[in-house]
Amino acid sequence: MKGSGFRGQGSGGWHGQVALSLARAMRLRAVLPCAFALAPIGCQEEPEPPKVLAIVGSVQSINRKTGQVKMRVYHEDRGIETDESGWATAETEIMIDGRLAGFAEVREGDRAQVVGRWDKPGSEKRFVALKVEITRTTPAISASGAP
Repeated sequence: MKGSGFRGQGSGGWHGQVALSLARAMRLRAVLPCAFALAPIGCQEEPEPPKVLAIVGSVQSINRKTGQVKMRVYHEDRGIETDESGWATAETEIMIDGRLAGFAEVREGDRAQVVGRWDKPGSEKRFVALKVEITRTTPAISASGAP
């Protein structure tokens, strides 16, 4: 019977179409769980980069072994002074009077502007200094009063 759709298996009749449909369904069944399993990986939001903050204060104490520095900081927005702790790392850039300096040169009583970010290694949240600027000298004033 020509044109009736009832052909032999080798000629691509309805048996071939059913087998092809089953094969597609099996492939889809194997691929879909993988696609759904991997979907969250591609859809996850990037973690928010750490916020960079600037504080100004005076150095109260220094622990050279741990890199911890305690500073007295004035918060203009709240009108109060607080004692804050921060950490210097090997990557912290320290400038004293406009020149590159080392952590060993920082002294108690130094007035410092610190740019850093909150870091959370393990379970301890801490302020890590990225850049520290200390000014110890004041510009010389001439007899006329001009710097």
